[in-house]
Amino acid sequence: MILKKIKIVLILLLSMGAIGYAQTKKTMNNNTFKAPLNKGENKLIHYKTLTITPVNLFIQDKPWNDRSASIQLELNIEEGAKKFHTFLWYFEGKDQAINYPLAWGNYVFSLEIKDQETVQLVVDTLSFGKPFFIYFGQDAIIGDLKINFKEVVDVMDAPSLDGSPSDAESYAEYDLVLSANKEQKKLSFNSLNFYNKTEMLLEWNEFEIKVLYTEINSLKLMVNKKSGGK
Repeated sequence: MILKKIKIVLILLLSMGAIGYAQTKKTMNNNTFKAPLNKGENKLIHYKTLTITPVNLFIQDKPWNDRSASIQLELNIEEGAKKFHTFLWYFEGKDQAINYPLAWGNYVFSLEIKDQETVQLVVDTLSFGKPFFIYFGQDAIIGDLKINFKEVVDVMDAPSLDGSPSDAESYAEYDLVLSANKEQKKLSFNSLNFYNKTEMLLEWNEFEIKVLYTEINSLKLMVNKKSGGK
């Protein structure tokens, strides 16, 4: 009996030590996961059903210009048979139109800079009221709403809406396919520069989708439920 008790105590102590070590490396609550990164290559990360490989973390103290990122992370993400290769960028002190925070399925991926020496990969669950970027061909899932960035067409030498000469030499036409509660709806719209607007509001059922930024292959969106929506 004494030997059995000693074995049980040792097992408990080892388990507690392993848990403590994991928490120093990664932090997690119900919706957010954070993992510190090193410069260059990083180890594979498992989170829920995701396999995440931070391929390479590149940091430059003095960016070449205003459009050059201070920090760039090349990232591979897998979930079952689905695979996604992308980059996360961080611009020091600037609110740039970049693929960050980037949505893929139920999740959104971003970088958090705690200080000049500590860079963390942050994985959140997509939620209403928070902006995110989505790439062409990808899905974003928020609650029971699925958004598929279905199609984009680059239109060259476009006139203005009233037929007069336009400052914008080209614009893009986008299709989003929304699905919820066994219903589906395709929403079509043009890039923000064509309307000379800083944002656009799209509506379907109880959902409001704000288009905050448009690029040829990426969109910055924020989704809310209308007042009274559950």
